[in-house]
Amino acid sequence: MKRFSTLLIVVALLAAGSLFAQNDAHVVTVNAAANQRIDVDLDVTLDLTDGDSDGLYDMPDTDASSTLSYGHNGSAAKKITALGGDNAGGGDANDMTLTVSDGTTTYTVVNAGVTNTTAADFITGIARGNDTATLTYSVSAATFAGTPAGGAYVFDVTFTITNP
Repeated sequence: MKRFSTLLIVVALLAAGSLFAQNDAHVVTVNAAANQRIDVDLDVTLDLTDGDSDGLYDMPDTDASSTLSYGHNGSAAKKITALGGDNAGGGDANDMTLTVSDGTTTYTVVNAGVTNTTAADFITGIARGNDTATLTYSVSAATFAGTPAGGAYVFDVTFTITNP
């Protein structure tokens, strides 16, 4: 009888333990939003000079640079396009040529005084993640008469990250 009582108590304790030891599982879903970013760190100023006083802008300025930072988290590769903007400074007509390069591709913003208003592929095949490119700007002008001093020559360059 003592054994039966002990067995009964053990069974009762095991049954009571299973009543208190319940569990439940649930699902947690995290949605990662599609993100892309692009940023140019600073504006640039270039100087045209006549190095040997012969009446020509023979010292183009290529020293100005800035950093283009970009990235995305999509599964497909992206690209960056470049687009020149009109002479926002309202300066005189000019015969300058202004380019921007990332070391691989060069985009002509202004060619002999004519602003390029067509977007062009600038950086392509951008894989998921973050990256930077050093942008180097260069300007030259053919003649003093064609690009007068005192003009405010201000050109916007728009970089856009997009699907190919």
